[in-house]
Amino acid sequence: DAHKTEEEHTHEHTHNDTHEHEEHHNIEKHSDNHEEDHAHENKQITALLVTFRNPMGLLTLPRKINDTSNLQAALPKYELDRLYEFTSIGFKTITWIAYLILIISGITIFINLYKMVKERAYDLALLRSYGASNFQLIKMVFYEGFIAAFLAFILGLTIVKIGTYALIKFSNLGMKAHIIQPLNIQDGIQIAVLVFIMVTLSIAFAIYPILKMNISTILSNEK
Repeated sequence: DAHKTEEEHTHEHTHNDTHEHEEHHNIEKHSDNHEEDHAHENKQITALLVTFRNPMGLLTLPRKINDTSNLQAALPKYELDRLYEFTSIGFKTITWIAYLILIISGITIFINLYKMVKERAYDLALLRSYGASNFQLIKMVFYEGFIAAFLAFILGLTIVKIGTYALIKFSNLGMKAHIIQPLNIQDGIQIAVLVFIMVTLSIAFAIYPILKMNISTILSNEK
């Protein structure tokens, strides 16, 4: 009887533990469900993407939503066009600044080449007296001008790429790296043509002293 009583006591104790464990599990489950319901209650729909079945809905539905509800209807293409219209002034200003920088660069190349031709007038006259033609002297100046312009173009492009990447990486402006778009072929060709024309004009003005060179006068003055 004592052994039977001990088994009954053990069974009752196990049953009580199991019942308490189930109650605790049910309480935790109810608490988790309550938290999930509360989390779902905090979520709200802030935007909807709507596709129109016909053009009439495109004309009437946005205006109706804006007039009769506290919602705001926006057409992406229309909003992007407005944004581009607002920012086009800045784009045009930057474009004109770039053209101005290109003109200043061309003037700088002209001044440097003209100064080089004047300073090396004796060497050029000496080459001319040894049998070099005006075309050979002009070609030499052209090579120097185009090499200088090409190196300056590569250096400027490298500095712009590195500077833009550093600005995005180390600043806290919230910009993303994908805003840097690669230069397409059409823009690259346009820039190359403009640079070529500007450098050619600068060199053409700089070689004018070679065409008017008086070899005997230059050599006699240097002696």
